[in-house]
Amino acid sequence: PDLNRLAARGEVRVVAIATDAEAADVTKFLSHLPGQGKALTLGWDPGGEVTARSLGARALPASYVLDVSGTVRM
Repeated sequence: PDLNRLAARGEVRVVAIATDAEAADVTKFLSHLPGQGKALTLGWDPGGEVTARSLGARALPASYVLDVSGTVRM
């Protein structure tokens, strides 16, 4: 909720990466999150291979803080 509030004010950008194999599963999940569409940018990485390589995600859900150049800071 706090990230959503900051994103709605333009202070941060929240990006979610869905790793579901089927787009329908992602759509179903998002339909249960009221108001998320306005503050959330969604990427889709079926199977999570790119996410695991790029960010080192070993388990989900995972959260990262990136700076404006894309460097992982937390």
